[in-house]
Amino acid sequence: MGRLSAKIILGTSWRRSKKGYNVKIRISKNRKYKYLAQPYFSEKEEWDFISNLPNRNHSDYRFLLRVLSERGERLIKEVAHCNENNLSLEDSFLIIKDGLKSESSKLVRIAQLEAELKELKSQQFVGLLEFYDKVIENKAIEGYSVDAYIAMKRYLTEFIGGGDVSLHHIDYDWVKRFKTFKIKGGCGNGGVAAYLTNLRTVYREAQNIPSIGLDKTQDPIIGNFPKNRSSKAKEIPEDYLDAEDFKKISNYNCENSRNEKIRAIAVRKRDLFLLQIFIGGHDFIDVSRLKWENVKNGRVRFQRYKNRHEKNGGPVVNNILVPEAMKIIEQYGNMENERIFSFIKSPDQFPEQYKWELSNYYRFLQSMKKELKIAKAIRTKSPRFAFRTIAGKLKVSDLYLETIQGHANSSISRNYQGGLELSELDAVLKIIISKIIQ
Repeated sequence: MGRLSAKIILGTSWRRSKKGYNVKIRISKNRKYKYLAQPYFSEKEEWDFISNLPNRNHSDYRFLLRVLSERGERLIKEVAHCNENNLSLEDSFLIIKDGLKSESSKLVRIAQLEAELKELKSQQFVGLLEFYDKVIENKAIEGYSVDAYIAMKRYLTEFIGGGDVSLHHIDYDWVKRFKTFKIKGGCGNGGVAAYLTNLRTVYREAQNIPSIGLDKTQDPIIGNFPKNRSSKAKEIPEDYLDAEDFKKISNYNCENSRNEKIRAIAVRKRDLFLLQIFIGGHDFIDVSRLKWENVKNGRVRFQRYKNRHEKNGGPVVNNILVPEAMKIIEQYGNMENERIFSFIKSPDQFPEQYKWELSNYYRFLQSMKKELKIAKAIRTKSPRFAFRTIAGKLKVSDLYLETIQGHANSSISRNYQGGLELSELDAVLKIIISKIIQ
């Protein structure tokens, strides 16, 4: 960075007064200039442009010579102070304008000391992976799920390639390289957004610890979030699957295939799709994670995967198992394994392999949709949307629906609502299922 210089001059570009041209202090640094007007004036012929002082022809020669000489001496000290402390042009201007002992000078000095403190803090090494360990430990103690943080730390370790990286080195470019690393590995926009959200949560926690010294005004992650390239509007409820669609799906048996094994796998996937709606319209990942301990006394009791980061894992789903659901569980469940549907890769133990399973399941749904000539969209979440939409048309209270589908309370008034009787919930669920599979 260049050095600051300043000198007293006569500003001859514009005559501002009948008394003559304005005397100014020209301050420059790195080829940038600022001018500080002084309350003195002179005509061109009354000014010595070599010494930058008034000549003897000036009417106030003795007075101006004295005050400008004194000002010049102070200016030398001010410039020296600014250069010694490597102040910016803007801060130097304030010092020269108000003086070394002014309030502005004190504020500049405070800002300078804060910058030095920040620099000292940035020199201490606090590793990103090391901090992840602390976050994981704290969240586990508080009762939150830490699966996503453990997985993210594993991905970051793979990206870093050995050792650790200082939190102070996490900038926009570093995050962008990590984003590219995940995309090249086959990660889609949704996955990238989830990883960056996780990283941003941890980075913000680090920003809230003063001793680490991260700048709270900076967010190196937000600009790297993938943009939503889809311009299609979300489908309205009328586009969701209805009873007629589910009747077609219930009768689907993959007739186009002559391979018995392929047909059996297709029918099994069809039944899992139906099971999603039979247990209350739940996600495929929640069906995949079901364990035998979740099924007791004709009921299914679990916590949604989506709520794993909430304290204590979020609301508990406790729904009755209608005969159709129990039949599917008994037919495909593996009693020798902890998980009921052990033929599906565990989302918790094998997240990457599970993604492949999910993609394969989605492709099956599209194949079934095409074969059955269903015009509406069929996705892994369609049972959840269909259950909610059909229940809405039946004018079922949100109080029941939120409990059946494992939603958190949607309003403050729910805090004053007592617990619902299981018999009431069971009756509601049966009514909805009966309308879906007439």
